[in-house]
Amino acid sequence: MRCRKILLFLIFIFALALSWECRPVAKAADTLTITLRVEQDEYTLIPPVQVTLTEADKKDYGIGLPTDIITPLHALAKYMIENRGATEETMKNYITASRSSYGLFVTGISTDGISDGSPAAGTQDNVSWMFAVNNTYPSVSMDTYELKDRQSVVFYGLWSGGIWPDVVETNYCFFDKTTFRVSAGSRFCVCLNGLGYDENGNAILKKIEGASVIASPSTGSSGSMALKRTAIAAGTTDKNGNAFLTISTPGTYVLSAYRTAADGIHTDISRPYATVTVTKRNAPSVSFPPADSVKKEKKPKTISAPAKPKSIKAVVKKSKKKKKTVKLTWKKVKKAAGYRIAISKKKKKGYKKLADTKKPTFTFKRKKGVYYIKVTAYVKSGGRRLYGKAGRILRIKIKKWSDRT
Repeated sequence: MRCRKILLFLIFIFALALSWECRPVAKAADTLTITLRVEQDEYTLIPPVQVTLTEADKKDYGIGLPTDIITPLHALAKYMIENRGATEETMKNYITASRSSYGLFVTGISTDGISDGSPAAGTQDNVSWMFAVNNTYPSVSMDTYELKDRQSVVFYGLWSGGIWPDVVETNYCFFDKTTFRVSAGSRFCVCLNGLGYDENGNAILKKIEGASVIASPSTGSSGSMALKRTAIAAGTTDKNGNAFLTISTPGTYVLSAYRTAADGIHTDISRPYATVTVTKRNAPSVSFPPADSVKKEKKPKTISAPAKPKSIKAVVKKSKKKKKTVKLTWKKVKKAAGYRIAISKKKKKGYKKLADTKKPTFTFKRKKGVYYIKVTAYVKSGGRRLYGKAGRILRIKIKKWSDRT
């Protein structure tokens, strides 16, 4: 009898454990924590801030966002609602976007719902809003990139007049570290990296030369940013992207960098962001020059963008070979240092550098097909180029010898 009771007790315990293990468990909703930052020309509009998103945030926010995934624009829109007083009805005043064949095209970001998002008066047509994730270029648009937990997103508005179509130029930049800790009066090194493209359109890492790295006191609020007028230390990057700074007063500082474009007004790289904690020195203090003695950046000579090339023509020479010779000609542009020739098989996208030339003529070879050609004049200033607008797009059709009329 006793053995029977023990057996029944063991069976009861086993059944109880099995029922507990098989209980349905409620699945927690997916939560993403994203670090968001927004930079514009020479201002930090939104310093690094964390935004938390859940399944409930998969909505269009009044600007046509997808409702099946969470994208960088979802994170930006939620920040505007939680911190800047935006609503889904007024979101178009904070994020200005329009639909294109490539997805949503952002033309303005405003943190107050009033400003138009352009960095300088009269330059809205030359402003490009782009984004980076974990310091890399995404290969899709802002409204189709699906965010993952703990990613860092940077939106940056940059004057585009000095970049396209020079695809080897850099625009997105970042420091080698996001935080620095140094002793007061100690000289420390900051390295500035940039993402660019090679001549085949592949993303490459570059060291940024000739940029001014500045440090400003942190305000300890969402307005913390490094500005030229508040900088207490500065340095210029060398060919290896290194700049050296010295801060003599203990405290917390914000780092950024800029490089003035050929027009003397805008910058041609995005603003990076880092913080510096300066601690007291144990050794005897050393005298350092006051903040106003920091060497000021020499203002580059202001130049104007060249005019559009005109009278662009092409002549395809007769030949029985697979590749035909094409001769391009156009009228010489006044004061132009040279011309960039770009080619594509589609009229509205996909242009890649074909060649640079100093003369208003160029000859090249191509197989049978239809091609589109852009010719853009440029001038030089301070070792960099300033491009004008491309001339009329030229359509070229190359036929087989047997197909000629």
